[in-house]
Amino acid sequence: MIKYFFKIVYRTFLRNKLNSIINIFGLAIGLSAFILISLYVNYELNWDTHNKDHERIYLLNQVINYSGEDKFFDQTPGGLAPELKEQIPEIEKSARIIEIWGEVLSSSNYKSIFEPDGFYADSSIFNLLTFEFIAGDPSNALADPGSVVFTESLALKHFGNTDVIGKIINTDNRSYAISAVIRDIPVNSRFRA
Repeated sequence: MIKYFFKIVYRTFLRNKLNSIINIFGLAIGLSAFILISLYVNYELNWDTHNKDHERIYLLNQVINYSGEDKFFDQTPGGLAPELKEQIPEIEKSARIIEIWGEVLSSSNYKSIFEPDGFYADSSIFNLLTFEFIAGDPSNALADPGSVVFTESLALKHFGNTDVIGKIINTDNRSYAISAVIRDIPVNSRFRA
């Protein structure tokens, strides 16, 4: 039965080559478009869903009016989080995060590498967002102001392995001790570091 079906398809293709090529090309374009659109929709719908209780996590923005046009910023004053938590009892947890727009990091072997993304964060960040720890303890990963948490790829880039707890990383004006290593953050996450 299937052999007979393929024989008919083959003969039809030989009789109407141009029409068959146009149909196959149209089918290929349609399937490709469907697959690409499906992948994009899936990517957008799963934004930050790696976090436990992701539907209950909110990012606070501020709106500033510049000459009649509203500009949205995801940065607010540092004292706002504790004040809101005190004033609004429905807020269970909060964390302050400041984005770093590039920093030169150098390790003990004097390898200096420019890292374009990073964050300064409260120690409570690990109570709010979900990260998979390879090494270190989430409860005290950022307890010391001189500590830093590395992603797996960052540890591999600077030190060649993920066994970096206690090693020192230097910036232009400060040194930090690595207190934990986490798995790389998914691409569709707001906090990429």
